[in-house]
Amino acid sequence: MKSADELIASWEPLFNPRSVAVVGASNGIGKWGFIIPMNLVTGGYEGKLYMVNPKEKSIQGLPTVKSLAHIQDEVDLVMVTVPAPLVIDVIDQAADIGAKNMVVISSGFSETGAEGMELEKKLQAKALGRGVRVIGPNTMGISSPPTNMFATGAFAHPPAGNVAFVSQSGNLGVQLLGWAAGAGLGISRFIGSGNEAVVTCDQILEYYGADPETRVIIMYLEGIDDGRRFLEVARKVTPHKPVIALKMGATEAGAKAAASHSGAVSTPHRVYQAMVKQAGILEASSTEEMVNLARTFGNLPIPQGRRVGIMTMGGGWGVVTTDACSKAGLSLPQPSAATIEAIDQVLPKFWSRGNPVDLVGTVNRSAHFRVLEALVSDPCYDSIITLGSLTGMKYMRDSHRREGRRALRAIIKRHGWNMGGFLLSIYKGVRQAMQKRPKKQVIEKNKNQSGGINFREARQWKDELFSKELRKLMQASGKPIVPVPFEPATVADIFKGLELVAFGIPEDAVVAISKLADYHSFLERHKMELERDDLEIPNDDMALAIGSQMMNHSGAMSEHESKEVLTRYGISVTDERLASSEQEAALAAREIGFPVVVKIDSPDIGHKTDLGCVQINLETEDEVREAFRTVTENAQKHAPKARISGVLVQEMVSGGTEVIIGVSTDPHYGQTIVFGLGGIFVEVLEDVSLRILPIELVDAEAMVREIKGYKVLEGTRGKKPRDIQTLAETIRRVADLADDLKDHIAEMDINPLMVFEKGKGVKALDALIVLKDK
Repeated sequence: MKSADELIASWEPLFNPRSVAVVGASNGIGKWGFIIPMNLVTGGYEGKLYMVNPKEKSIQGLPTVKSLAHIQDEVDLVMVTVPAPLVIDVIDQAADIGAKNMVVISSGFSETGAEGMELEKKLQAKALGRGVRVIGPNTMGISSPPTNMFATGAFAHPPAGNVAFVSQSGNLGVQLLGWAAGAGLGISRFIGSGNEAVVTCDQILEYYGADPETRVIIMYLEGIDDGRRFLEVARKVTPHKPVIALKMGATEAGAKAAASHSGAVSTPHRVYQAMVKQAGILEASSTEEMVNLARTFGNLPIPQGRRVGIMTMGGGWGVVTTDACSKAGLSLPQPSAATIEAIDQVLPKFWSRGNPVDLVGTVNRSAHFRVLEALVSDPCYDSIITLGSLTGMKYMRDSHRREGRRALRAIIKRHGWNMGGFLLSIYKGVRQAMQKRPKKQVIEKNKNQSGGINFREARQWKDELFSKELRKLMQASGKPIVPVPFEPATVADIFKGLELVAFGIPEDAVVAISKLADYHSFLERHKMELERDDLEIPNDDMALAIGSQMMNHSGAMSEHESKEVLTRYGISVTDERLASSEQEAALAAREIGFPVVVKIDSPDIGHKTDLGCVQINLETEDEVREAFRTVTENAQKHAPKARISGVLVQEMVSGGTEVIIGVSTDPHYGQTIVFGLGGIFVEVLEDVSLRILPIELVDAEAMVREIKGYKVLEGTRGKKPRDIQTLAETIRRVADLADDLKDHIAEMDINPLMVFEKGKGVKALDALIVLKDK
């Protein structure tokens, strides 16, 4: 990978070009050759513009040149809109004049079928051979608001900001740019990556990670070809910048048949989700959520935990938010004694005295400020959600005028000639509200009733003052405060006008807090990875020696052979002997100690139990001899062509919890490791966790905690906790084994691995390693 300085220097001409040439520039309204230069001009681009068109004298009032070769000055960026068959020649022309950056808007490549795919391969080879960076083809273009460079196929000019965006869908990308402009979301860079013939999403992510203009990265993804490199890049970026991704096409249709159980459950979407977890990428569930999270991470501090305090103008709102927090894994601790005492001074005595803090109809604005300050100061809370305290009224003036006129008509209709009495009553109410109240009297009233509006503090109801208070509290505490205003439609204006991240409904506010907390958890995990890695693993020489033994073999190894490999990586297996006769089997049983298990040992018989090739709980030598004959006969009967290594005599193991650990290979991400409880939990319920190799010990520990069956391992219904730490270490050792021998191993399973009580370790009862075809 290039250094950050090298990346920034390399990509600078793309986003801050001194000159742009538009090949295929046109006066035809609606054509890409018309839209691109028009967008550059209207967006405020101040560099040199070259219109390349051999047939026209001028394009949009600018003089033309016949080809790139006719441009005498340096060209930093070439925008290409000519038909697909002409693009490859343009790459040569660009390279000849020293232009290193090109955006190919033109379609007609791999998205159209086999012929287009061949053309795209030629484009790729030409660009790589001539050293030209190509974005696309089949893209809607790129944008750089900080440099007023809008080279896209849509007139979307979002403000400059700190959010970088890459989209594998051109249309969706520019639509989101328009949405960002409307929402006031500042953009640093945008790339519609198109078909990614040359520049791929992992390369763009790598640059965004180094770009000083970018603080938050959002990605719309449809597919990742080199998943392993994408993960490698993402793991370097996410500890420093939040990455938010929306992945479409997440179906289980790509599940494949495999020799191992783990291969069968390693579906493409599950592998992608594993990558997201390992990399610390934050998943968005919709395009709207992606924009919301971009605002959130660009403008709010990261909380130090998952504890939320809620202040609400209404009880129902508080209930809804509480439920949403619970579903998102956020906790709502009760306020501290000091916080309760502080709130007691400003709210009626019948306030909830818990979390959420219901303001019980109190319209005393100073009370709202003091309650919020008390919650923010409480060490029990990492984040605050405030419901209804921010009004948003300022941004609803037109609708308020319409509503006011409607209300006036209704009042006149009701009171008719008695309007004087109505107005006199209102005057008395206003006069009462304007009266100055002694401080002591105000506090006393607060203890007994909510009271009415005090017009003397009307100025304090301005959203500008409340927003100023929120920003001050966030800066002082480092805690995010997320408001939900009375008027949901004003959220965008609140963001643009008051610089506050607000949400129209409580559920969206909870999602924002939850994702912020998720990112904090990832940062803590990353810190732990850097601080500890205490496993002793085999050295490279041992891995090389094992690989040499596998060199000339392919297909499945026998159970005994597989276990021999496991033991060399410090993985505990059953005490067992390989016997070639009844007498050897009986002797082996005597040495191991009864009861024992007898099973056939063959690389060609995978499901031994189903074929009657396993006999368990044998108590005597005679039973062992008979079992030897039985499993041998059944193997010959059901698999006459199978290679038989002999019969395994194993210790009979009981008293633990069965789990499975397996490795399989994904075409995009490489080797993956799966963990789950044994039996139906894997095969039917698919209660598994998955990661992409290589992994660290903290990843293995997270895999164990992640499955729904974790409660079984913790100990339930009187059963003692299992040895979870040794289990996690074993997962890590299996991962190291598979990664070290990735050139040889296609799949592997330990099924079952028996996990004993805490402190008593684990033991592999059965194992399968499948080698790659030579």
